[in-house]
Amino acid sequence: MSLPPDLVACLPPGSVIQDIAYTADASTSHEVLLTLPAPISRRAVLLEPVSEERGEQAINADLTLVSIFSEEQETGELLTRLREWVDTPAGPNETPQGLMMTLQGAQVFWSPTRIALIADSSRLENVRRALIEVTYYLSALSAIESELREDWPDLEEDLPLAFRFDERTRHRLKVLQQRSQRVLSLRARLARITPFLLCPHVYPPTLASQLGERLRERTHVAQREETLSDQLEVFEDVYEMCSQRSSDFVLARTGHTLEWFIIVLLTVQILMSVFDILSSTGS
Repeated sequence: MSLPPDLVACLPPGSVIQDIAYTADASTSHEVLLTLPAPISRRAVLLEPVSEERGEQAINADLTLVSIFSEEQETGELLTRLREWVDTPAGPNETPQGLMMTLQGAQVFWSPTRIALIADSSRLENVRRALIEVTYYLSALSAIESELREDWPDLEEDLPLAFRFDERTRHRLKVLQQRSQRVLSLRARLARITPFLLCPHVYPPTLASQLGERLRERTHVAQREETLSDQLEVFEDVYEMCSQRSSDFVLARTGHTLEWFIIVLLTVQILMSVFDILSSTGS
């Protein structure tokens, strides 16, 4: 991601600009900045700058991080430019989500896709790693929220099937299975990141751990996780009822088919017996 020219002109010497992607590819050739703990199975990798000869990057950047040593003389203009850059939405349909945090001389301008960090050179690397890790968990949480938000119309459409499922709605069975599996997938994804979203505070505290904890608090992680879990429970209850109704219908339909098959066999057997009796009487 290219930075605005006015921001680049304000950056002091030694500033580091990194385009970072989160990938599950264990054999990646990119430099690995951070390996997230199991069961996340993701790596934060550094993407090389795009040149005219190489064209676009093979992997899209998930995060752009600007690191500045606090020993350098930062100006009011620099801080203003950093704040404006972080607050600018990455896409036309996104809303600004920028936050500013100051702790123990470190300054952080944060958004889900852009981070500007000013910290002491001795602690900058640890803080940078902590921010990269926490940003992944927050982005994963936002992705689940976004996907579930889009599924509410489907839930309202499927709600009547939780009470009645018959021959007219039999064609919806495959769709119900797919949507039920999607809800289970979202629940599994949430369960995978929840321990890292709601992790206890680190003791003794460090600058990196405190910034991570403060970022979780400022983004209301606990409330969002609880709300998302409650919403998923509603989805699970509805699709469990749909599954029960559809299963009852399939079993009943199979039972009726079997009953008619038995009736036909008995009818054929009776007709054959009557035919034999009539043939014996005629003889």
